[in-house]
Amino acid sequence: MEPWDPQRDSGPRANVLVRRLRGSASAGPVDMNLILVSNRLPVSVRRVGKELEVRPNPGGVAAGLASFYREYGARWFGWPGEVAPEETGPIAARLESEFDCHPIFLPRQLARAYYGGFSNGTLWPLLHSFSTYVRYSASDWNAYRDVNERFADEIARAVRPGDVVWIHDYQLMLLPRLIRERKPDARIGFFLHVPFPPYDVLRLLPWHRDLLQGLLGADLVGFHTYDYMRAFLSGVRRGLGHAIGRMRKGPGSSKLVFSISRLDYTKGIPQQVEAYGQFLATHPEWRRKVTYLLAVVPSRERVAEYARLKREIDENVGRINSRYGTMAWTPIRYLFRQLDFEELLGLYRTSDVAFIVPLRDGMNLVAKEYVASKQEPHGVLILSEMAGASKELLEALVVNPNDVDEVVAAIDRSLTMPPEEQAVRIRAMQDRLRRYDARTWAKRFLERLDDVVRLSQDVTVKGLTSAHRKKIETRYRVAKRRLLMFDYDGTIVPFSVNRDAVTPDARVMDLAKELSSDPANHVALVSGRSRRDLEKWFGGLPMTLIGEHGAWIRDRGDLEWKALLPLDAAWKDRVRPFIDRFVERVPGSSTEEKDFSIAWHYRAVDPESGAAAAKELVDVLASLTVNFDLQVLSGNKVVEIRRGGVNKGTYFATHLAREPWDFILAAGDDWTDEALFGVLPSDAISIHIGFAPSAAGFNLEAPNDLLDVLESFVR
Repeated sequence: MEPWDPQRDSGPRANVLVRRLRGSASAGPVDMNLILVSNRLPVSVRRVGKELEVRPNPGGVAAGLASFYREYGARWFGWPGEVAPEETGPIAARLESEFDCHPIFLPRQLARAYYGGFSNGTLWPLLHSFSTYVRYSASDWNAYRDVNERFADEIARAVRPGDVVWIHDYQLMLLPRLIRERKPDARIGFFLHVPFPPYDVLRLLPWHRDLLQGLLGADLVGFHTYDYMRAFLSGVRRGLGHAIGRMRKGPGSSKLVFSISRLDYTKGIPQQVEAYGQFLATHPEWRRKVTYLLAVVPSRERVAEYARLKREIDENVGRINSRYGTMAWTPIRYLFRQLDFEELLGLYRTSDVAFIVPLRDGMNLVAKEYVASKQEPHGVLILSEMAGASKELLEALVVNPNDVDEVVAAIDRSLTMPPEEQAVRIRAMQDRLRRYDARTWAKRFLERLDDVVRLSQDVTVKGLTSAHRKKIETRYRVAKRRLLMFDYDGTIVPFSVNRDAVTPDARVMDLAKELSSDPANHVALVSGRSRRDLEKWFGGLPMTLIGEHGAWIRDRGDLEWKALLPLDAAWKDRVRPFIDRFVERVPGSSTEEKDFSIAWHYRAVDPESGAAAAKELVDVLASLTVNFDLQVLSGNKVVEIRRGGVNKGTYFATHLAREPWDFILAAGDDWTDEALFGVLPSDAISIHIGFAPSAAGFNLEAPNDLLDVLESFVR
């Protein structure tokens, strides 16, 4: 069993998720069957003589949710720790019958490689942005993947329709997708209880895309802060396209400063000791009047980095005590051991200042526990801005842990802060913690998960199923007059970085010929492409060609193209220089000039910088054209400015809608196609390629899926 970790970043009391949650905060569980999944179970069982002894697992996610899961009648899946093979049967029976805990047993060597190896030797430093401590081991990665697969197999066998699966923390980042593969309709939530690093750190891991894909199997992913959320979204975009209560403050001392941390390089313990030493050097008036109690909980001492860290702390504490200490006063009282609850509570209530300054921390429960434990509103919290709790405990003295002068100033201010100000700050933070406790956080996460699943189901219902396809095929075959309208890029052909290379292949051309040659069919290609491209590829077929989003028309049977707008290129001279500047600023982007428009393409650009530049360009063009009859269109990896007055739905609304069609099918992939979907009659079949929100009646994943549907018409 792991020692209790008072600063474990799992932080079940955190209440910031992927988004701020709206709605009721009323008491009572959400109406659902809940399955909790974490690395460890809330209890462990071991044999003592002839009896099986059950002990709670202290600290971390398990402790934070232990009472909560009983309130919800939840089942809990997790690893019970090392168990002898002959004990698995009775231990599983005891856990399941008395605690509704379902143990997932792991072989010793596999567990060590998965937990001590990849989870704590690789993911822990990586997620905290300490890349120099990351160990890259393919065998550890294989163990991590193997364990996540074992979890998925066990959980998939237990999931029933309507169950909600809530997965916790970095040891199981592959699990959401693995469960999704086994149970496509499962409701899955995931909460990460540590920071999420910037993409430039994340991508150092050879398997970072697997982790991102794993998390994307969840319906809802929760984080402690918006910063972590934004780092995750950026990664997705860029990576896929305690007897102290009875203690006196010491002879001659009148103030007690404390900090407690697990031995870990993310906690910044040497930096805290250095800052306190600097405080004593620059504020001699406080010598023999303040004591710093430094409590460090042992952890991973056999790992080389942690052994070196402990030696550094020992040496720094010894140096400061030797320099400033007297026979009656020790500047730093140093404890290197685990503290029990009573000791910790006494420390919280006795101390004048909590000195919580980690270099990086997912949430940090010590800061919250210090505030919550105060029966009288006195005391000051110094808190690192690198801890997630700093976004919630706004009345703390928030510091940058790397700025020694700022930390020293905060120590001085904390020791001189008037009692009235202390009371105001403590009461404000306590009030916030009462309103947003672990139960509220869990309840709201599950409510939000339910909302997201409902929204996802709304989209899923629009998926074009086999049954829908058969009905559409039947309607097609009995119809006498049919209208088929398709976009080109992203609809019947896939996108490419090189748009000039996206020519129709033999499959597309064969389909176009067969469909357009049927006298009962009227086939129209409605595209943003230039008339020259459309003429070159499809000019020899009896099809209606509509180019530049409805500006050019060549009706079937006609040889000439007709412009629905007057040709006027004067406006282009005004906007072209601005678009050209973006081409120069954004490597990989390019322009395309058509008769009625200029397009800026950024499909070959880094996704994040491309999206940011596109947004900026839209703003620039909108301000330039406010007094002109021009439209700024933001499409799929393209920003286009064009003459106003027509769109992809114009020709249908003004010409084709007049005819008595028995069957209408239209397909497109981006928001420019919504203009066409919006003017179709209610009995028309509309298909959006991709799963973005759309007015279309159905969704298909990719162009090939649409081609499959069309081929069923001509078989």
